[in-house]
Amino acid sequence: GWLGVRIQRVTEELAADAGLEEPTGAMVAGVTEDGPADAAGIRTGDVVLRFDGEVVEESRELPRIVAESMIGEEVPVTVLRDGDEVQR
Repeated sequence: GWLGVRIQRVTEELAADAGLEEPTGAMVAGVTEDGPADAAGIRTGDVVLRFDGEVVEESRELPRIVAESMIGEEVPVTVLRDGDEVQR
Protein backbone atom coordinates (compact mmCIF):
# COMPACT_ATOMS: atom_id res chain seq x y z
CA GLY A 1 0.00 0.00 0.00
CA TRP A 2 0.91 3.66 -0.35
CA LEU A 3 -0.41 6.62 1.60
CA GLY A 4 1.46 9.52 -0.01
CA VAL A 5 2.73 11.39 3.04
CA ARG A 6 6.06 12.45 4.49
CA ILE A 7 6.13 11.91 8.23
CA GLN A 8 8.17 12.96 11.19
CA ARG A 9 8.52 11.75 14.76
CA VAL A 10 6.17 13.28 17.31
CA THR A 11 8.40 14.89 19.93
CA GLU A 12 7.30 16.01 23.40
CA GLU A 13 7.01 19.58 22.07
CA LEU A 14 4.99 18.58 18.97
CA ALA A 15 2.74 16.40 21.14
CA ALA A 16 2.00 19.31 23.47
CA ASP A 17 1.31 21.62 20.51
CA ALA A 18 -1.08 19.05 18.99
CA GLY A 19 -2.93 18.49 22.27
CA LEU A 20 -1.54 15.03 22.97
CA GLU A 21 -0.67 13.99 26.52
CA GLU A 22 2.34 12.03 25.30
CA PRO A 23 4.29 11.65 22.03
CA THR A 24 2.44 9.12 19.92
CA GLY A 25 1.48 8.64 16.29
CA ALA A 26 3.15 10.04 13.17
CA MET A 27 3.13 13.76 12.33
CA VAL A 28 2.33 14.47 8.67
CA ALA A 29 5.13 16.74 7.42
CA GLY A 30 3.84 16.82 3.84
CA VAL A 31 1.20 15.34 1.56
CA THR A 32 1.87 14.16 -2.00
CA GLU A 33 -0.39 16.04 -4.39
CA ASP A 34 -3.04 13.76 -5.94
CA GLY A 35 -1.93 10.84 -3.71
CA PRO A 36 -4.25 8.73 -1.54
CA ALA A 37 -3.78 10.91 1.55
CA ASP A 38 -4.54 14.06 -0.45
CA ALA A 39 -7.72 12.47 -1.83
CA ALA A 40 -8.74 11.44 1.70
CA GLY A 41 -8.30 14.96 3.06
CA ILE A 42 -5.25 14.28 5.22
CA ARG A 43 -3.33 17.52 5.80
CA THR A 44 0.15 18.64 6.80
CA GLY A 45 0.14 18.91 10.59
CA ASP A 46 -2.26 16.02 11.15
CA VAL A 47 -1.04 13.30 13.51
CA VAL A 48 -1.86 9.79 12.28
CA LEU A 49 -3.08 7.83 15.32
CA ARG A 50 -4.57 4.72 13.67
CA PHE A 51 -4.34 3.18 10.21
CA ASP A 52 -6.83 0.44 9.31
CA GLY A 53 -7.63 0.04 13.01
CA GLU A 54 -3.99 -0.47 14.04
CA VAL A 55 -2.62 2.01 16.58
CA VAL A 56 0.43 3.96 15.42
CA GLU A 57 2.51 4.37 18.58
CA GLU A 58 5.65 5.69 16.87
CA SER A 59 6.16 7.32 13.47
CA ARG A 60 8.49 4.54 12.29
CA GLU A 61 5.60 2.05 12.54
CA LEU A 62 3.40 3.81 9.99
CA PRO A 63 5.36 2.85 6.83
CA ARG A 64 5.27 -0.83 7.86
CA ILE A 65 1.55 -0.74 8.64
CA VAL A 66 0.78 0.98 5.33
CA ALA A 67 3.00 -1.44 3.38
CA GLU A 68 1.05 -4.38 4.80
CA SER A 69 -2.24 -3.06 3.42
CA MET A 70 -3.60 -4.21 0.08
CA ILE A 71 -2.91 -1.93 -2.89
CA GLY A 72 -6.07 -0.09 -3.93
CA GLU A 73 -7.93 -0.97 -0.74
CA GLU A 74 -9.57 1.92 1.12
CA VAL A 75 -8.96 1.78 4.85
CA PRO A 76 -9.93 4.07 7.73
CA VAL A 77 -7.27 6.46 8.99
CA THR A 78 -7.73 8.32 12.26
CA VAL A 79 -5.83 11.58 12.63
CA LEU A 80 -5.63 14.21 15.31
CA ARG A 81 -6.42 17.63 13.83
CA ASP A 82 -6.86 20.78 15.89
CA GLY A 83 -7.26 18.72 19.06
CA ASP A 84 -10.00 16.47 17.64
CA GLU A 85 -9.81 12.91 16.33
CA VAL A 86 -11.01 12.82 12.73
CA GLN A 87 -11.55 9.68 10.66
CA ARG A 88 -10.54 9.96 7.02
